[in-house]
Amino acid sequence: RVGRLPPEQARLVRLAAVIGNVIPVWLLEALSGCGEQHPAVRALAAQDFIFPDQRPGHLRFKHGITRDVVYEAAGLHERQALHRRISAELGARGGAESQLHEQLAYHDAAANDWPAAARHAEAAGDLALAASALDRAKKQFRAALAALEFLPDGDDQGRERRRRWVSIAQRLGMACVFDASQDDLRVLRHAAALAQAEGDLGLIARTEYWLAYVGYALGETRDSLAHARAAVDTAQRCGDNALLAQLPGTVGQLQAAAADYANALPMLDLAIA
Repeated sequence: RVGRLPPEQARLVRLAAVIGNVIPVWLLEALSGCGEQHPAVRALAAQDFIFPDQRPGHLRFKHGITRDVVYEAAGLHERQALHRRISAELGARGGAESQLHEQLAYHDAAANDWPAAARHAEAAGDLALAASALDRAKKQFRAALAALEFLPDGDDQGRERRRRWVSIAQRLGMACVFDASQDDLRVLRHAAALAQAEGDLGLIARTEYWLAYVGYALGETRDSLAHARAAVDTAQRCGDNALLAQLPGTVGQLQAAAADYANALPMLDLAIA
């Protein structure tokens, strides 16, 4: 059906597919000059491609799979160029606005603008975490970590990138404690290796803490207890009193999970105190 479209409608539906499954009318009009009542847009609605969404000012593909097929059929260079244009329009409209960070992260990554993609995905993850939208926070922090892998790895730049990677991984740990997976644990193990390579005791202590906590959520009690004790030792060496206030409770919970109640109770009492 796409192949039978007139050229103007074909270009328009490809642009709409790159914008996404839901298409803000203002963005489509800014990029194509075609508003919701334009004959080409109305023709696409008549042919079951896109139609008005329930939210005013938005269009939607009738089927998600239609959008996916149209998107994949567009050439890679055309898609990347459109993603760059979309990102520029979103940024001009107010890229610092919280609701745009997720969209900007997606379009910047698709355009291979990795520094911008990492920045916006990290900001979107922080906002989702603050709102307790933990599934969205996990998704955005993972996107930020993936984007960071494409950044330069020179001496100064590489050190900054590694420290940022560890910091985001720790926030991922906070987002996944209620719905942890082995993939999350692998991310934190890599973060722990990066922290060890940096030799920063504060980074090491907090990464060990999150390894312990996420491992506890997954039922890996023995390994988690070892990480918790390593966190205590490192936090004592670097004087991280805030972390030392949290750790007795974590250690006590892990000992209780291992049925070591004689040692768990004093640690839980210490945590309460």
